[in-house]
Amino acid sequence: MEQWKAPPRDKFISSAPINGLDTLIISMYCFLDIRGIANAFVKFNIAGNALKRALAHVDLPFLTAAQPPATFASITGAALLQTKSSSAKGNLQHRARRHLHNRIIAQLLDAGILNVLLDDMFTRHALAPSALPFHVTRVEEQGRNRDPNTLNYLAPFCVHRAVCKATCKAILGIPGDTLQTLEDGWAAQYWRPFANVVRLYEHIWSQLPIKQVVLCDNFEHNKGSTPTSGTEGKQCSRCQTAVYCSSDCQQIDWSRLHRKECGINRASRIELELRSAWESHKTRAFFLRLLQQFVLNHVAGEPLHTCAGVSSDEGWILSSIPRGTTAESKRITECPLVEFGANKVPFAATVHTLEGKYARPSGSQPKVPDEVWKEFPSAPHTRFASLLLEAYSRLLEIQKAGSDYEAPPGFTTLAICDSSIGPYRVKVYGRFWVEGDTGVSRVTLTNGFLKVIPGENFVDLC
Repeated sequence: MEQWKAPPRDKFISSAPINGLDTLIISMYCFLDIRGIANAFVKFNIAGNALKRALAHVDLPFLTAAQPPATFASITGAALLQTKSSSAKGNLQHRARRHLHNRIIAQLLDAGILNVLLDDMFTRHALAPSALPFHVTRVEEQGRNRDPNTLNYLAPFCVHRAVCKATCKAILGIPGDTLQTLEDGWAAQYWRPFANVVRLYEHIWSQLPIKQVVLCDNFEHNKGSTPTSGTEGKQCSRCQTAVYCSSDCQQIDWSRLHRKECGINRASRIELELRSAWESHKTRAFFLRLLQQFVLNHVAGEPLHTCAGVSSDEGWILSSIPRGTTAESKRITECPLVEFGANKVPFAATVHTLEGKYARPSGSQPKVPDEVWKEFPSAPHTRFASLLLEAYSRLLEIQKAGSDYEAPPGFTTLAICDSSIGPYRVKVYGRFWVEGDTGVSRVTLTNGFLKVIPGENFVDLC
């Protein structure tokens, strides 16, 4: 990095990179699975410094045969975020440890990567207003279904507090005229979905205590109270996968479930830690709060990215804002099993019924089909089995009642969220008590779990 110098400005190669800086970065990514090199890469802010060097040469040309002219900084920024070859293994998604990946993204945001991406988008639109204002890689050229919007690539990383904070800071640094075009002009269709996700994640992080874990894994906890914000929580000292609001809840859960699963959970945690895929309870609390917001928005009829609702001081209770007397007489529709997709922008919701993959033979007992079980993690299997069987049994009751069914004022919902943490896919499961109507709806978390699935290709998820 110290020895690199910009090439002569009169040099022109039409079919290959001419700056060498992006090649240097991609080569360095190949060694990020070596702990010492990865730590040094972050410690010395290699990615951020490389982008700053590129920004210092704004007039340096970079021409290729397949793309219109692009700035030196935009090409270097693309190399820092993701390689252009679908088969390359020397890139950030494949090689960097997850926590280092997030720190690198935050460093790039502090160095100005968001403005670089926006400048490139505006330049491409000026050259070809009818075309997508993004760099199309070989992945898209080969016909793979991938969102070319680089902003939507950045959005999922905001599930991490540091990246979310850096993104919000970068948004504040966008010039006023550019921001107006992003919000109300031609770029709104690309910018608003990204901005909505960032605002929602920032809102969720602001609702969580910084130093406390407010969770309770006792299945019987909801019969007494909800986790309170003033509870530090007790963690199982052996497996370190379960937390409780009190010793009483820990003892109840030990006799009912945790005694059988503690050893399995400990082995699973160690395996995930070795793969840099174990998530803290604070991260689990974030995803459960996000899932709770999705459920509230869904039953209240709001877009999923809406930062609606008022949190209760009593714990995990989220209430919607009254919408007027005309809507107060309507009951919310019971949805025992609902699934949300947060891998792609915008978010999506699917309310499951007993059709499709949840179909059952006529007259059969409340048993979940085998193909559905494949989507659920094996550890802790007993907890997920209880949640899923509870939701499936309720679906059977609704189907049996038919047109005579009337939704109760309150019901239990199993909500599932498919999301990502850096390069890994995650499944979030939450059991919520939902009550009220479309005027005021309340959603209370009773139990929630997080499953990290390492080995997924993040590029494919996007």
